[in-house]
Amino acid sequence: MTIRPLPFARWIVPLLLIAVGALFVWAAFHDPTATGLGDRWPGIALAAIAVAIAVLGWSVYIQINDSEITAGTLVTARRYDRRAVARIVASRSPATKLTRFVRSDGSVIFVTSGYIWGYDRMKLIADYLGVPLDW
Repeated sequence: MTIRPLPFARWIVPLLLIAVGALFVWAAFHDPTATGLGDRWPGIALAAIAVAIAVLGWSVYIQINDSEITAGTLVTARRYDRRAVARIVASRSPATKLTRFVRSDGSVIFVTSGYIWGYDRMKLIADYLGVPLDW
């Protein structure tokens, strides 16, 4: 089973970041005080960072199979033992809504944002793993 972020997090946020990157490039090349590429590199660098974050944000996933949970992006992936997850707990903070995958001893396996995935996707993961979801 592979879970992707909510549509807003998967499509709208990356498109906004690409638009911001385009704005940085436009501003860098329309700066009347810039005399060469040396003066324009900060805008170009910020644009590259915005586009890179957009691409990585678009490619975020959580994949679960019989033996492991893989959380990753287009470039990175971390694997965790599926059997180690005893419950999934979301923080009560409206600022972060951090969601923790917790072992039976209370230690945290990994943390992700509940806002990216949403309740329905986290509930689907919890049901698939057969663990409780404290939302």
